[in-house]
Order: sequence, then structure tokens, then C-alpha cells
Amino acid sequence: MMDEKFLHDTGVEVMHVVKTTLKAYRTFSKLAVEGEKVSVCGLQVLTTLRYYPELNTVSDLADSLEFSKGLISREVETLRKGNYVTTSVDEKDRRVLRIFINKEVAEPVILKQKKKLFNLIHQVTDGIADEDIKKYRELNKIFLEKVTEVDFDKDTMCYSFKEMDGELIRKRIAHYSRELKNNPIIHPDFMDEFIGHLEEARRHKTRGSFEYLSSISGHGYEWHHIVYNSIADESGNIKRVVGRIRNIHDEVLSRKAAESQQPALQNVYHGIKNQIQNRIAVSELDDCHELVLIAVDHFRSIVKNNGVACGDVVMNCLIDLIDIRLGSQCIFDQIEDGKMMLYFNNAQPEEIDDAILHILDDMEKKKYQIADLTTTCSGAAVVRQGAVDVVSFMDEAEEALHLAKITKGRRYIRI
Repeated sequence: MMDEKFLHDTGVEVMHVVKTTLKAYRTFSKLAVEGEKVSVCGLQVLTTLRYYPELNTVSDLADSLEFSKGLISREVETLRKGNYVTTSVDEKDRRVLRIFINKEVAEPVILKQKKKLFNLIHQVTDGIADEDIKKYRELNKIFLEKVTEVDFDKDTMCYSFKEMDGELIRKRIAHYSRELKNNPIIHPDFMDEFIGHLEEARRHKTRGSFEYLSSISGHGYEWHHIVYNSIADESGNIKRVVGRIRNIHDEVLSRKAAESQQPALQNVYHGIKNQIQNRIAVSELDDCHELVLIAVDHFRSIVKNNGVACGDVVMNCLIDLIDIRLGSQCIFDQIEDGKMMLYFNNAQPEEIDDAILHILDDMEKKKYQIADLTTTCSGAAVVRQGAVDVVSFMDEAEEALHLAKITKGRRYIRI
């Protein structure tokens, strides 16, 4: 058992290493972008696109770098203006903007960063044996992932979980290879898969992950995600598997709910598109057509952190406000998670703008009983006259909404 002084000293040492590393990283990153029209965050976007080109949307980059989508959007726009990246609308889903690195312009900056990074690594690891560096990297993996351990020699499985009151509980299964199949910790439907992963990790030094149902905390079966690493001895023999088990029950339920709603939302999208098309078809040539999009900011995070029911409450609140202030003047519907579309014919722009701004204010002031959160929204209006192609009209509205989201100090724009 580790005493409190040991834990305190360990914590101080870990924080010192983290702070020192971050300070050094910031220093070399600033040097790498010196003389360039690129921020340190922009540099991280470029290096991510360089080494992981598949992460080419704002959402992908935000998740990977753990920055807000708003910050990434602003950085991407700055990089685009500097010709470091190019953007294009996805051919299959025109609502998705793809980001591509312009290697000719970006590579010199990335190479400068790489050189500075290698110099830093050489300075930090000078005099340390390669084997010790490898052990340090393995230890880092364990620190970054709360340990659940299977010891093959001792035939034991140890795992930890937090009780409802936050208390950390540590449990041990002796003779796990014999007892695990009879232990209700793993849902029967996932038992073979769970054991299969363990056996694979026992045979080969590997890293893997999967999702499964578990009653690890004794509160019924919930969805969990495990990430694991095989650990070998100096002879290369696999001795144990360490990993992290994380409760993702709300995330999975949210994902499944979103997947089930997607076909319905697609139908709604096509439904309102057809309605708008029909209205335009019977309108006069000099009629004025207006399309408005209102999106709840960080809607996916709201659902992820508070559940699907909370997301429904937020959207119902937005729908009610639109109905009260503008329902009699337009046709409107939800076209995707967190986003509403409104169509007006020959409406007064000043009245629409005033109503939209009131809706945005009301959403921000709204207090919810289901969760303690503040909701903000972004909006955009696009106006066209005469013959209008509906698909292009919608695309322009999406682009305007994106601009509203990435423009500092602007939550609603009209173009």
C-alpha cells in the first residue's frame, strides 16, 4: 500500500515533468512559427493534416487536438487565407467541409518544427539508454490510462472503478482464466470477444481496444470501452496486459439515438427542401426568398455530457421560440442534430433579424431543469430574388452559418 507522502511526492514530480515538458514544447513551437503567419495552434493543425490526412474536418481536428471547434475553424480560415491549406465541400455530403494541406507552402514550416522537436528530444534524452526510453514510453501509456491489469503468471485480474459517491474501489479476481466465464462482470454476449482479445494480447505484444457491456461497478450492465497494451519482460515473453476501462454508456446511447434519428432527419431535410422548392416554383419572378439557419453551438457535446433527453429539451425550446416569434411567417423544421432551417417569402428583413436576435438571446438566458447548462446559438440568413436553385441556396446558407460561427464577435450574419 502506498502511503500519503509517497503519493504526494509522486504527484509533485509528475506535475513538474508535465510543466517542464509543456514549457519546452511551447518554446520550440514558437520558434518554429517565427516569421510565419501561423500560430502555435495553426502549426498543430498543419502537422496533424501532414501526418494524419484522414483527420480533415473541423470536428476531426478538434477531437484530435482537444481544442474547441470554434478555435479550429478560426485557425483553418487563417491558414486558408495564408495558402497553407485548401478547403472543399465533400462530394457525398455537401454540409461537410474537407481541409487539405498545401504541402508546397506548409512543408517548410513543418520541417522547421520537426528540426526543433528533434533537438529538444536529443537534449532531454542525452545520456539515457534506448531501453530506458522504451520503458519510459510504456510507463507513460500506463499513466495515461487508468490501469486494469491481467497478470498471466499469477492468473489474476485487477480492476478499479468509481462508486456513485466518487470513492475509488479496487477489486481482484483470482484464477481469472477459470473464474472469468462465471463472473457476471462481463455480459454473456461479449464474454467470448473479451476473452479472445485477452488471448490475442497474451500471444503477441499488441495494443487494442473494443466496446462491450459490463457490470464492473455492480450497478447493472452498461457500455464500456477498454484500451489495452501487452507488457513483455526483457526476454520478450508476455507477462501481463494493462489497460484502461472507461464507462461510455451515455456516449453509446447518444450515438445509437443519433443513428436511429438520422434516417428520419434525412427525410425531414428532403421534406423541407421539397416544400421550399414548391414555394419558389409558384412564386413571382421578383419575389424575395430568404433562408435562415439556426444552430445550437456545441450540440454534440451537450448530448454527450448530459444525454439525449437533454438534447431533446434544448431543441424543443428552440423550436418553441421559433414558433412563437416567426411561426406564422415561415415554414421551418429541424434538418439535423442541433440545427433548424427556416424559409421566408417576401418577408421584412429587419423584422426577421430582430426576431432571430431575440431567439438567440432567449436561448442564452434559458435555464433548464434537466441540466445546469447555458446554450448559445449561431445563425445566418441568405436572401435571393427571382429564380433560385434550392440546393445551391441551402449550400450558401450552410457557408454563411459556418462564417457566423468562426467570426469573432458575430453570432448572426446576413448575406
